[in-house]
Amino acid sequence: MHAIVGGTPAYRDEFTAGDLPAALEDFDGWVVRTVLNRRTSLFREGRYLLAEEADIRDPALYHSVLAAVAEGNGTWGGIAGHIGYKSSDIAHPINVLEDCGLLAKEKDAFKSASQYRITEPLISFYQAVMRPE
Repeated sequence: MHAIVGGTPAYRDEFTAGDLPAALEDFDGWVVRTVLNRRTSLFREGRYLLAEEADIRDPALYHSVLAAVAEGNGTWGGIAGHIGYKSSDIAHPINVLEDCGLLAKEKDAFKSASQYRITEPLISFYQAVMRPE
């Protein structure tokens, strides 16, 4: 559950109306009943988290940056290439996403370039699984 909804208690309890997987065998069913169910608040939350940020003027660009990271393009150049922008054109969206705590830059012990990662599991799940569909 943490890989999808993270540590936010409201996502685990209130947004799912107390519906938790009864056992490991129930996890897939729980995902379908709650996270992927269009009638639940949790279904829309990944999109709304980004929309709530005041500094975000072009949500499509920010969603594209997050999607690039969710798909494994965690370097500055990888993100820019994935979304079809020049590296210099993504400085603002990356800085805004870092400032609001949705992206974090981490040193890669095996590569010279830092890697970005999405800090909110629900947004990772939304970008990797829900948004492409």
